[in-house]
Amino acid sequence: GMTTFGESAPAEQLFEEFGFTVDNVVAKAKALL
Repeated sequence: GMTTFGESAPAEQLFEEFGFTVDNVVAKAKALL
């Protein structure tokens, strides 16, 4: 379930904090193949 109500910051900063970077997404996708 949810443990927080959300975050406020510039999108780029939040993407980095939560792992939504190009390198991380590519690595996760490759791991699924």
